[in-house]
Amino acid sequence: MLPQPLCWIALTTTHLVAAATNATWKPPRSTLTNNFDFALKGPGLNGFVYNSSLTVARYNYCNMPHISPFNYDIPDLEMYSLEYVEVIHRHHKRTPYASNTFPREDRNWDCSNTHFRVSMDSVHGGRLKNPNNIAAADTYWKTYHDELNPLKTAAYHGDCQFPQITADGLQDSLDHGRNLYAVYGNKLGFLPQNYDPSLVRFRVTSNVITSQVAGAVTKGMFPHAESIPLFNQYSSIDSLEPSYSCPLSNDIRSKITNSQLWKKHLEVSKDLVARLDAISGIDPIDAGWHNNWDHYFDSFTSRMCHGIPLPCSVDNPTKCVATKDVEQVLRWGQWEYSYLYRDVQETFDYGRLRMGVFLTELVGHLSKPDVKYRHNIGHDGSISLLLAALQVDEMVWPGLGAEVVVELWKKRGGHEKGSVRVLWGGKVMTSSALGKMDMIPLGIFTDYLTALAGVGAGEVVNLCEYGK
Repeated sequence: MLPQPLCWIALTTTHLVAAATNATWKPPRSTLTNNFDFALKGPGLNGFVYNSSLTVARYNYCNMPHISPFNYDIPDLEMYSLEYVEVIHRHHKRTPYASNTFPREDRNWDCSNTHFRVSMDSVHGGRLKNPNNIAAADTYWKTYHDELNPLKTAAYHGDCQFPQITADGLQDSLDHGRNLYAVYGNKLGFLPQNYDPSLVRFRVTSNVITSQVAGAVTKGMFPHAESIPLFNQYSSIDSLEPSYSCPLSNDIRSKITNSQLWKKHLEVSKDLVARLDAISGIDPIDAGWHNNWDHYFDSFTSRMCHGIPLPCSVDNPTKCVATKDVEQVLRWGQWEYSYLYRDVQETFDYGRLRMGVFLTELVGHLSKPDVKYRHNIGHDGSISLLLAALQVDEMVWPGLGAEVVVELWKKRGGHEKGSVRVLWGGKVMTSSALGKMDMIPLGIFTDYLTALAGVGAGEVVNLCEYGK
């Protein structure tokens, strides 16, 4: 049984009552993204782009729209002053996860144009500056297969790690950082010219690809900085990925994926599965590949975003994956994300439990900022859960570089605590619960988040039975 909605808790203040009234599931808009018939039959991709970082579109999986000096809407600076900014975005282009590659691939991934760095320094004197301190060499991994090693690993193809950020992904990350500084540094004069750890903080997860992206993002924002710390929490309790244990949220997700409509979407796409398995060599009884479209989606989009042709059978090179089949996979992937994170009532509880600790941290940052700018680099799951909690009115699969920005503004000469603006893809987000998230009173916004997670994330701790 799911927990009672948090809005039923006894509330006293006007802000809490208003926030709690909205702290229940509100359905998203009906669009082609969550349209079952469109996912099944199409045609096309609803204008979504999957094959280039450079194409400007309202949805570009390879390089999602984000804040830039060309699309940023500046509030009235005579009326408002910017007090705090928190950015959370997904990493940029990468190789596929090993679990999303085929047993045998028709081509290898080439990462010879990147260095996968793994060196460490002493904190005294910095890298290679003081010979009296420990200073590591500037080392990096070079992946290879030794012909003398008789063990073959089917999931690895080429000289890359799976995953790792590619050269194209590093370029997109660099550009992302430059765009953010162009707005918050050059346009608004909010960020310092040079990196200042007392004003700016970057955070990553324990997955090394977020640190690889951070290296390029920070270079784009503060090109003269020689050393920048990347904050990360213990992996077992990280709120950004998020990776903390919550059995109840697992039960909720199981309920969603055991629903009749979820089963139906797998049933009606069995012929598609059979065609793809025949080419990829995936075992037809491999449940991991056939309980959802995540694996094929990642395998295909990783290729497409890097300009790699669609796969062909290793045994019969003339037998290749058809474009129309890939398009159906992409449509089902979008439909699945909307269904998993927004389309049914259970997604509300799933989102608040999985992302509730991060929401509590966000409340603290907005209520009493300890820096001016905080930058979080996470994953598609990080963004999806945040969008679920904020109840975005149209859910999509957060593509590479997908970005949510929370800004705190204050009226000049005013005495109120401030107002919050939330940007999704560079534009003001529309929430099914809170409406257009443009200058919402700080109290309304933070009390809404508190109603989801509980004070100090108490609801999350209790419902997830953490520590028991």
